[in-house]
Amino acid sequence: MRSTYTLLYICGLFLGVLLMLTACHEDTVYHHFEQPSGDGWDRSDTLRFEVPSIAADGNYQVALHVRTDVSYPYRNLSVVVEQTLMPQQQVRRDTVNCQLVDKRGMRTGSGVSQFQYSFPMRQFLLHKKQTVRFAVFHCMKLEVLPGVMDVGIRISDDKK
Repeated sequence: MRSTYTLLYICGLFLGVLLMLTACHEDTVYHHFEQPSGDGWDRSDTLRFEVPSIAADGNYQVALHVRTDVSYPYRNLSVVVEQTLMPQQQVRRDTVNCQLVDKRGMRTGSGVSQFQYSFPMRQFLLHKKQTVRFAVFHCMKLEVLPGVMDVGIRISDDKK
């Protein structure tokens, strides 16, 4: 009986350590999600992200994250991501075409009834104490998109 508890303890400890290692991203500088207001993502609902000052000079990779549920009606999602580098007020605007469903009709994200997707964007050279503002809105034909639960921005230190 004692060996069973010991085995369970060791397995639990191993699982805990494994979860901690996979959950932590040491290179993540910023990772935040915003939810569209209302019953869907309205075209006029711009999601805003304010990245606090950067700790060190370097190259940083930006990724757009999207979470949807089964009510999202399309195979893709087109969004505009506007980045403003402060204090220079330098503005960059990208359109990100997010493929959510492949040609076979299979979702490309992870999940079962809710799906998460990650779409790499451009790399930035950022300087210490610089801040970045993001504004994200969709540019789909439908005025209000159902099924978009969250949109997020992740910035990671690109130490390649």
